[in-house]
Amino acid sequence: MKTLTTVILSATLMSPVVRAEMVSGKINNAIQSAETDLYNILEKDMTIVNFAKGGSVLSEAEARNIRAVYRSVVADGDIEKIIVAAWSDKEAIKSGEKLPEAQVVLAQKRAEAVKRSLSEMTNKPIESYNMGQDAGWIAKTFRTKDARLKDALKSAAAPDRNTQELASLLELKGGPGTALVIVKRDVKGENSTTGR
Repeated sequence: MKTLTTVILSATLMSPVVRAEMVSGKINNAIQSAETDLYNILEKDMTIVNFAKGGSVLSEAEARNIRAVYRSVVADGDIEKIIVAAWSDKEAIKSGEKLPEAQVVLAQKRAEAVKRSLSEMTNKPIESYNMGQDAGWIAKTFRTKDARLKDALKSAAAPDRNTQELASLLELKGGPGTALVIVKRDVKGENSTTGR
């Protein structure tokens, strides 16, 4: 009881400036915590699908991973859309270079295989990107600073922390032999039906 009385007395005797600084510090800590949670969610909302060299068939394990990520986001709320970025077996194209047609087709088949698996779970929009055909979509969509993609950014606005984080995850996790699946949450509440 004595401790509680001391705390209450101390709080009432504190100057308004000190109290304001304490409140401001708590608010800043809460904001930083929320931002950290948001960035953690971004990584949890995506999965990497690995394909056998030259293959475009989803293994059962990869299909389970896709379902798990999708269900995890649905359990937390609404989904706006799903993004699938599929790569061929060759390194992503650089500005002005083209991959052989067989590699472009392979990336497309991989994107279609992932889309088929997702369409069995949801009627939400699924955007697919063939990274063998257009690696620059990362820059256009997420405004990255990657040197290979700078041409697409000359007139772009400064990237915010969320888009930089997402673009970094794409750059780090995507690549030859993979497809990246991102389940984008409906943070604005525009899609009122949960999941499907």
